[in-house]
Amino acid sequence: MAQGPGGSTELISSTDLDRSQEPASTQELSRAGVPLLSVQDLSIGVRVSGRRTVSIVEGVSFDVDPGQRMGIVGESGSGKSLTLRAIAGLLPKPVEVLSGRIEYGGTDLLTMPAKRRRALMGPEIAMIFQEPMSALNPVMRVGDQIAEGPRRHLGLSAKEAGELAVSMMARTGIPDPVRRARAYPHELSGGLRQRIMIAMAVSCGPRLLLCDEPTNALDVTVQLKVLRLLERL
Repeated sequence: MAQGPGGSTELISSTDLDRSQEPASTQELSRAGVPLLSVQDLSIGVRVSGRRTVSIVEGVSFDVDPGQRMGIVGESGSGKSLTLRAIAGLLPKPVEVLSGRIEYGGTDLLTMPAKRRRALMGPEIAMIFQEPMSALNPVMRVGDQIAEGPRRHLGLSAKEAGELAVSMMARTGIPDPVRRARAYPHELSGGLRQRIMIAMAVSCGPRLLLCDEPTNALDVTVQLKVLRLLERL
């Protein structure tokens, strides 16, 4: 609800917020009582033999409000990663969303033009992947990988993006960030690679951060440091 002219009360629905195909601001969402992210009856699977489908994930529903943290718990193979990838629009072919809605900022991502949806990744929605060694580009310096998003989405120059990359590495607790920015992924430990992934994810200041087991394959002391880092950021 919002206060209209003369003190009258107006109802704002997710449909109202969807008019321009642009996600609403955090203030608009809070005023309207609309979640930052709303997943409704999401089913994911593969289409085979024409109309026949094989479901992998069925009937997933949840809401995430601005500032809220939520964990999805399930055994291996239960569809946690696919659910996050569906939100990010990164499902591997031939897997696809079979039914349901994914609304971000009151706008349905599944009906949004592909180009516009891709533009949201970075400044609005970001994802930390499960295995940084396979998610990072092995032939590209890690500083350049962090700088790529700000150059593309924020319009920064190469120099400005490089400085931001070093700053983000420092914020994520990477020692000697200027030197480490010139390193390749294989030259860094698992814990440092995970911090690089976090720095990449938050470099454009997203409102929604999707974390796919961000402490996977790390020893327990490094896991704690990574979780504390995410809490701080």
